[in-house]
Amino acid sequence: HEGLSAVQLSIDDFYLTHAELRRLERDRPDQPLLHGRGNPGTHDMPLMTSTLGALRGLSAGEVAAVPRYDKSAYSGAGDRAPRDAWPAVTGPVG
Repeated sequence: HEGLSAVQLSIDDFYLTHAELRRLERDRPDQPLLHGRGNPGTHDMPLMTSTLGALRGLSAGEVAAVPRYDKSAYSGAGDRAPRDAWPAVTGPVG
């Protein structure tokens, strides 16, 4: 209606990969809040920052991929979806 386009993102799409979460558990056995996903420290903040920056900087016709997390992977433990499965967003956004 206003001529704007929007992108749906979820903080869940920025969880660390399955391998990174397992490494975090192994490296911090004393910290149960880091065993699994969802709590602070279990998100890929550089990926989130770079994704938001890419979306903000999209010019007309430019494309950026938006991460998705597959919570069904590894019997429900989850993993980031492969990059080729991420939806593409065409700019501008905003």
